[in-house]
Amino acid sequence: MKLIEVITDAQNLKPVTSIAGQHNSEVNWVGSADEQGRQLIRILVSDENRQSVLDALQGLLGETSKILVLSLEAVLPRQEPKTSANEKRANID
Repeated sequence: MKLIEVITDAQNLKPVTSIAGQHNSEVNWVGSADEQGRQLIRILVSDENRQSVLDALQGLLGETSKILVLSLEAVLPRQEPKTSANEKRANID
């Protein structure tokens, strides 16, 4: 798991959180806009989705914002890996 921090204009809040949702990632925290109208958004991302989330964020934000990727020692409570419909059917058979 990685923590992605996005520092961007407040107008980008909805598109950034939408990207997180599209990639099954969790928006952990949204800070209040500062005097320059910028917000900090923290997103918890699985290793499998990290690159696709970063690509989408970079495509949306370009050079106008900061994107930071932080390593995590642990995430509690642990999240169970999601199984696909095909894996569920295979387990039933």
